[in-house]
Amino acid sequence: ELSKSQVRCIHKEKGCEWKGLLEDYSRHLTEECENESTSCSLGCEQTFILKTKSQHEKECPNVVLSCEFCSKKTRRCDMPTHVNACPLRPVACPACNEILPMGEVEGHLNLCSKVKIACVHAEFGCKWINCRDLKDVHMEESVLEHEDLLIKFALDLRKQKQNLLKEISKLKVEELNSRKFKD
Repeated sequence: ELSKSQVRCIHKEKGCEWKGLLEDYSRHLTEECENESTSCSLGCEQTFILKTKSQHEKECPNVVLSCEFCSKKTRRCDMPTHVNACPLRPVACPACNEILPMGEVEGHLNLCSKVKIACVHAEFGCKWINCRDLKDVHMEESVLEHEDLLIKFALDLRKQKQNLLKEISKLKVEELNSRKFKD
């Protein structure tokens, strides 16, 4: 009999006009009453009144969103981290400013004509560093300079070899003298 009795909503003073059977009251509070306090169904542990549920869902850190670049489903609170690492996020090449997916930047930089590179003869002393697209011109214009650097490098190697041979000879003599002394 009690379940069939008429009751009013506890939130009448806040503007809820609902009245009905006691057996329907629980459903009213959990599903209909905009003034009833509830907690987030997505697990963020916030409580709010039902009439602000849609506002909460716009701000809830646990709402799942799609990445605007790769469509991967990610919680709102994790989205900044995902977007920062998303391989499909467009970024500008630091050398030529071409816009391309972040996951392709490294490969692009290996071919980009505006990336600064050192001359292939840098280890021999060439100081040229410039855009990759200017390398061929440099190589053509610097043939004699590169030849001189290579000759100088070869002469330095020859000198180092002679010094090492002298050092080896000196060590052999010391070793022989050391053996004579022991004998």
